Amino acid sequence: MKRKIVVACILALTLTGCVNTDLSMNDDSTEEASKENAAGEEDSKSSDDPSDKKAEQTDEEEDETSEETEDEAEESYSGDGYQVVAFDENSMKVTMEPFGEVELIPIIDKDAGKWSSFKIMQDDTELAQVYYSRYHSPKEDDTYYDEISEVGICDINFDGISDVVVVGDTQEGEMIQICTGEYEDYSDSYNYNTFNKPEAIEDYFGSDFSAAATIAFLTDGHPDGQFDSYQEAYEMIASRYCLGHDYADYEYKLIYFDDDDVPELVIDYPGYSVSMYTFADGKLILSIDDWSYGAGGNSGYDYYPKAGLVVNYNTDYAGAILYTYYMTMDENYKVSVAYSEKYYNYEDKDGDGVPSDDELDDWSEDYEGKTEYECYTGEDLTQDEIVDRISDLVKGTGDEIDGLSGDENLIELNDELTAPSWKVTKLEGEENSFTVGGEEFELSVNVPEEYYKEFTLSNGDSQYQKKILCNTENMFLIEKANGKSYLYIDILDEGNSDTLYVFDLNNTKISEPRIYEDYSLFYNDITDANSFVLLKAEDIFGRSVVKKTFTVGFDGMPVSVGKFEYYVGIDSINPGNPVGETGETIVTKKEMTLDSSDDIDSEYYWTEKTIPAGSNLTLYKTDGETYVDLITDDGVGVRFDIEDGVICGEYTVGDFEDVPEFG
Repeated sequence: MKRKIVVACILALTLTGCVNTDLSMNDDSTEEASKENAAGEEDSKSSDDPSDKKAEQTDEEEDETSEETEDEAEESYSGDGYQVVAFDENSMKVTMEPFGEVELIPIIDKDAGKWSSFKIMQDDTELAQVYYSRYHSPKEDDTYYDEISEVGICDINFDGISDVVVVGDTQEGEMIQICTGEYEDYSDSYNYNTFNKPEAIEDYFGSDFSAAATIAFLTDGHPDGQFDSYQEAYEMIASRYCLGHDYADYEYKLIYFDDDDVPELVIDYPGYSVSMYTFADGKLILSIDDWSYGAGGNSGYDYYPKAGLVVNYNTDYAGAILYTYYMTMDENYKVSVAYSEKYYNYEDKDGDGVPSDDELDDWSEDYEGKTEYECYTGEDLTQDEIVDRISDLVKGTGDEIDGLSGDENLIELNDELTAPSWKVTKLEGEENSFTVGGEEFELSVNVPEEYYKEFTLSNGDSQYQKKILCNTENMFLIEKANGKSYLYIDILDEGNSDTLYVFDLNNTKISEPRIYEDYSLFYNDITDANSFVLLKAEDIFGRSVVKKTFTVGFDGMPVSVGKFEYYVGIDSINPGNPVGETGETIVTKKEMTLDSSDDIDSEYYWTEKTIPAGSNLTLYKTDGETYVDLITDDGVGVRFDIEDGVICGEYTVGDFEDVPEFG
């Protein structure tokens, strides 16, 4: 039972922020615990084909397996907001919100012959099924588990419904899958969806991860949802939404939804869905979970500030039927539909509720239509009583109404929350010492041979050392308000090849740095961890330079804000030069007909314009995939389509003079 005690203690410390999220042990306990772990892992190994497990066992083997499973089942541990259990192919007893104590029954996919799902059972009643195989695409087979080592239970997204973390081995290696639960009003049932971008979690941990570490990582050490302030809670969840994304493509807004003095956080995936978090009694709560909009006649949601009321207008059959939904917040801070109006903008002659072609053809402006009302609160109300309820909701809200949508990027939101207290320290010279999270670190830079430098990072318990081809290094210690710290070492070699090494300093044991190569610092500094510029070479128009603005992401890696790259002067990559505001200017050799706009940052109202030969065009921005925008001397934007990084259409780079080159 020593292993059980060691693991349980480490998990408890991890989730209270006392040690690292990778559950590394100190030197005194590592050897003994490793032996216990190795023995436990050997005992828990199963056959490659789970469907044949029982058929292959003799009576004696069955008895031994039963004893081993019994021991493993005892290796469960829990704390405020989480629980981890060893996998049992028969069943596992866990506590899940809102059900209480339930059993997880493992299910084998009949086609794949491997573990694919759990049934959540309570008193012989199936409450839900959790599918945890990993979907790839219609052309690729799903990834199933050959073996499962452990299962974690925690409310990862803070919606009051326990989620499931599955850790085990597949044909592709070790895999984490997170399944988040949700309640569906219309079917009165619970469904479990796989967490977005689980590969990003695996990238963070490398090859050493567990259910406990995953829970600690995704909740930022707050599995019970309790935070010191709404600023801390909102900064964490806002940045987590961008985990695994190419850039921070969400928009945010702090609003006053109910009548208290604590704002709510709107997280908007523009044109697709919106969520909202609230902070009450020191706890982060998901009030609105991924409400879809932007299609099917649903243009979005509006809310009445301080009134706790959301209104949504939706149409069917090209406006023949208009729905109005009124959503309110309950005592658990969940927002759901309370009442609705259904307006028939046609005469429903056959009474089927669906407009036929004949009914639509008979429509006239004189038709007044009819309205039906529905109550979703469980009360038995008449039509007139529902009308009164709706009137009472709207009464007193005033004329002020606003869109339930985002209007800030991640950097702007962070500036309203915790970013003003983030700290950046530039480290210089051969020896540096610093303390973060109570741990003392030493960083040394030596020159073992020509063209190379050797970097050594140590904290007394562990050390990382690497010799790198290096001409110039830039080193920055970044400390966020939540206590998380990272070391950025940017390496530029003789050939202007730039690589950023990111060390996570939040672990007891120093691990391999993660490498970021998409964009580079070159000779620039980071003075603000919430807003800094990285550069990269761009090959669309010759060899030019583009920039993007970044912040420190949820996992410590740089995350860019916005999809566009903006051109800067080539001199921006040279030492001592500031990053330019615009790109190089090129000159047309012949007349060109191009899409143009007086507002170059607009996605709409582009029309054809003829550009004379000899015109100056300044490189402005690109999305890197479909087009490049340039600016004429009189401020008009012109656009070239691109495909696979090359201008497509009737014009080529050869149709311009003064095309930039560097290298």
